[in-house]
Amino acid sequence: MRYLLPLLAVALVLLVGCPAIVTLETPTVTKTALDTDSGGTLRLSWTAVASATEYYIYYDGHTTKDTSITGTQIDVTTPCSKIEVTAHTSSAESDPASIDCKAVTTSSITVYYTSDATHAEHAIGFTTDGTCTAMDFSTPTSIDFVFDDTTTYQGSTVPGFWSPDMYADPYNSKDNSVVAASGTDFDALEIATAPGTYMTRLAITSGALYSAWIDPLNDAWTTDDHFAKIKVEQISGTTITLKAAYQKIGGLRWLVSQ
Repeated sequence: MRYLLPLLAVALVLLVGCPAIVTLETPTVTKTALDTDSGGTLRLSWTAVASATEYYIYYDGHTTKDTSITGTQIDVTTPCSKIEVTAHTSSAESDPASIDCKAVTTSSITVYYTSDATHAEHAIGFTTDGTCTAMDFSTPTSIDFVFDDTTTYQGSTVPGFWSPDMYADPYNSKDNSVVAASGTDFDALEIATAPGTYMTRLAITSGALYSAWIDPLNDAWTTDDHFAKIKVEQISGTTITLKAAYQKIGGLRWLVSQ
């Protein structure tokens, strides 16, 4: 009799079968900055995952999550550095699809006003990986801003940011612009100012913080544009020290740098 119960249990398992293990595919996510608020919102879309009943959206290292998503799209309006999307059932969760939203930071950039004849680095440009580099004029198509204190505009000089297309002989056709931020804390600026008040020529001051709008096609806001923040750490004579952070996602104004 003592062997009967275990044998019955084995027979029951064989008859009923083991519960199936559900394995969910990782969602394939596409990201698009929306024009409804000129890149203040990031839309995430994905194809439905087989057997999934809902999707979890994690923000910035699983600190919070949205578990109410049963569709395949969400619009995120709060800037963050990373978003993860997983497929979910009552018994399983997929590996996450990760979306990197963090702005790429470059520290200690040194450039010089155009009046400084002893140095050639009078401009900056952002590379495709988001790095900001000090530049001379040998590769004019890569220039995003010139630091000009010698060219006359409407009867006076504007010692600061100049868009590369604001010259009689333009360096390139980019119509780039900047606007002063409300504070000076670099990391606290988590979203660039919306288009509307940007200037293609703007005088700068030491310690000030700016939103930058890179508009390569000069066609108002599109997802071909990029946004950045630039802190003027110090101005000493003709020497300017900068810090910058650049959002690689086209059209998105988020600038979370921590």
